[in-house]
Amino acid sequence: MSFSHIRILLDRQLNLIAGGLPVAWENTKFTPVLNQPWLRPTLINGASNNVDLNSHQLNPGIYRVDAFYALGNGEKDLLNKLDEIYNHFKSTLTLTMDDTIINIQSISLLPRLIDEPWIMGSIDINFVNYEDSF
Repeated sequence: MSFSHIRILLDRQLNLIAGGLPVAWENTKFTPVLNQPWLRPTLINGASNNVDLNSHQLNPGIYRVDAFYALGNGEKDLLNKLDEIYNHFKSTLTLTMDDTIINIQSISLLPRLIDEPWIMGSIDINFVNYEDSF
């Protein structure tokens, strides 16, 4: 298992459906342009757990995608983009890179927030990586 591979797998999936929207990738300088929608992914790793006596690890996490659209006239487009992200990740149950395999467990839509001049909607993509520590 590799945390960098998990990030690459999830970022790659998001990039497939960004649809030309700018993405504020983590640890990369980004300045949003007023009235131009954009996305912001965040990887939140959960606590790893031993699942048996043979050192098998369960590594859960959340890949949160925030979508920002102009307040006042962008809510319909925001909801359409959140639907697109939801359907894209829902249809992709397993992602693999080298020896890293992650399974999408569930996807949740979070309440929309207003942060003028933006309206923000978020999706949490809950995943798990199961690994043999040996």
